[in-house]
Amino acid sequence: MDGKEHTILITGLSGALGKVVGGRLLNEGHRLLAIVRNESSENRTKADFPGMENRISFFRADLTTDTFEGLSTEDLSGFVHLAGGFDAAPTFAEAPADQLEKQFLLNTRSAFQLLRLVLPALKKRGGGSIVTISAKAALQPDGSNAAYAASKAALLNLTLQAAREGRKENVRANVIVPGVIDTPANRSWGSADQIAKWTTPEDIASCICWLMSDASAGVNGTVIPMYGQL
Repeated sequence: MDGKEHTILITGLSGALGKVVGGRLLNEGHRLLAIVRNESSENRTKADFPGMENRISFFRADLTTDTFEGLSTEDLSGFVHLAGGFDAAPTFAEAPADQLEKQFLLNTRSAFQLLRLVLPALKKRGGGSIVTISAKAALQPDGSNAAYAASKAALLNLTLQAAREGRKENVRANVIVPGVIDTPANRSWGSADQIAKWTTPEDIASCICWLMSDASAGVNGTVIPMYGQL
């Protein structure tokens, strides 16, 4: 990155993508403030980063219900929102009645609640970088999984709104839009030919590290497709 130590708020650190992104940020000398559900999640996350766990602080909260009161934002210079979830429903008729609400809780609500706290703090600080992870379905609906696509489209829009609000105070917000990410969970159903076309966590981590750095100072309000070979 730019050689400066940043404290970056991060969600989804314990996930397959989070482990790669978090490792890259820590290896580049930065501190993390990770949101975890409980003590057990905190301990598991610490174990994922041996030798670096002393540079991770934790805030315990349920991303789907919490308003994050008490979260310290004073030292933050960035926010990376990786948390989310996918609930399949090939057609509208097959979707449970509460699926839209559940997908928005997983993919959109936490970003909104955290932006309410983080964006003012970064504006007051005079700058910072925000990165979220949307999905290809948000930009290119394929006729399935409507609730998921809608929740990720809303997340994309929240990010662009943050970019507009924060631009005068040098706060940047950008959104990465992957196709399918090469994770163990996705590999459980993908064929070798499919997996070869997916986006790797390492590529996404490289993009996030760049967006967190001064090298991307001119990049704001940008939607970055990372579809791999899809």
